[in-house]
Amino acid sequence: MALADKRLENLQIYRVLQCVRNKDKKQIEKLTRLGYPELINFTEPIDGLSALHLASISNDTDMVSFLLKLGAHPDVQDHMGCTPTMRAAELGHELSMEILAKAKADMTIVDNEGKGVLFYCILPTKRHYRCSLIALEHGADVNNITYEGKPVFLRACEEAHDVKDMCLTFLEKGANPNAINTSTGRTALMESSREGVLEIVRGILERGGEVNAYDNDRHHAAHFAAKGGFFDILKLLFAYNGDMGLIGMDGNTPLHFAAMGGFADCCKYIAQRGCDLKWKNLEHKTPRVVAKDGGFKAASKEIRRAERTAAKLAKTGAKNPNPLWALRLHDWSIEHETSLRNAFKFVDRGDGVVSKDDFVVALEERQEYATSEQLLSVAQMHEKSRGGGVNINEFFKGTKYLSKSYVLGSFGP
Repeated sequence: MALADKRLENLQIYRVLQCVRNKDKKQIEKLTRLGYPELINFTEPIDGLSALHLASISNDTDMVSFLLKLGAHPDVQDHMGCTPTMRAAELGHELSMEILAKAKADMTIVDNEGKGVLFYCILPTKRHYRCSLIALEHGADVNNITYEGKPVFLRACEEAHDVKDMCLTFLEKGANPNAINTSTGRTALMESSREGVLEIVRGILERGGEVNAYDNDRHHAAHFAAKGGFFDILKLLFAYNGDMGLIGMDGNTPLHFAAMGGFADCCKYIAQRGCDLKWKNLEHKTPRVVAKDGGFKAASKEIRRAERTAAKLAKTGAKNPNPLWALRLHDWSIEHETSLRNAFKFVDRGDGVVSKDDFVVALEERQEYATSEQLLSVAQMHEKSRGGGVNINEFFKGTKYLSKSYVLGSFGP
């Protein structure tokens, strides 16, 4: 675009901008007719704003339409590389944005930092959400990444609590579920777990998000969920093969973080599901000591109980009644209960019972946590008599093949 850098040009562009502010269409027409060619697309020398930028910022839809008819280009960029569309999106001016979109504004242009228009929509209002929908409808890149390596989906997940619908829309429109900030190693899954938004975490995992990826501090999604005390997210991560025992650079496991916040249910859950209870962080503290130091009696009690159980299992010849594969099978089956019940319907004998073989086949096809031999052993634990089959409701309760205190039903509402 032409840049007004001579004195007379500057005077003329400032005159045009003043007329835009004053809504003086006649004078604008006169100036564009008699002034410099392409004056309508000139930018002022300080911020690089054009007439269309100004009209978009003030959400003057009448003026936006008028300038476009006069030949204003919708893609002129200011000194920060922002187009009028970006400026409109930033302020949630959906009406101006709609007009610019219809004028074929290029939604793939990026600013000086590599940020496309969707970055400017990430604010917690309905108007900003509608701006994002307009941008997506007209070709905005849902996998746009800044020059520093931050994807737009990950940026939205950083604010997931406030822009949940936008995050879910980005996912539906094809955002990479493994979006990663290359400078920090943080993923969209970590950010949405930190924000505590279950639906987004589920959406990412269902689309193949890497559950055990970790950032530059060796923290992964379970660390962030534990830190916030987000029990439902921890359950979801474990059901998708999440590792509850990963050790961060600071020596902290997810259990340390749950203990720091005094989240007793989270402590009980993580302690049962494969985390090293005696691991000391860089401050030489075990999770129980961390909970004790914080004055969290309930959390400390849960970890102590888990330590006693672990001590019993460490004895020679002791058999673990709650192996990790069985726990994962249980949590996975609860997460996928609706689809599993539908699958079992086809082989149901009519009384909520399925045969041992049908039970094994149905689960074998759908998960990788338990082998066919292990599934067979689960089925046998459910059979009251030979050939009695598996009661589906009993299976979802989990108490036939796990201890009562380990099933999800034993945790608070």
